[in-house]
Amino acid sequence: MKKLVAGLAIAGVVGALVLIGSVHVISGSALRFPKIVKKDAFGFRESFVSLDRIAGMPAERITAEYPVSSPVLFRKRIIWVEPAASQR
Repeated sequence: MKKLVAGLAIAGVVGALVLIGSVHVISGSALRFPKIVKKDAFGFRESFVSLDRIAGMPAERITAEYPVSSPVLFRKRIIWVEPAASQR
């Protein structure tokens, strides 16, 4: 029985790590519930992203500070920014 419990615990931890490494959990005051979005590649960087921290940043800064999640956030239109004056 102890081996079964230990095996289930290990499977649960491994499953949680695989899940966290495969998705971005996007939260923020503008969202009623957190959004879960598939990552482009497996990894633990930027698994949890707060839209409140990104709000008001220009696109270049978002891309520089959030290189893993920003492509997904822009592609899924979770965030968008106005074009810079030089790009108009």
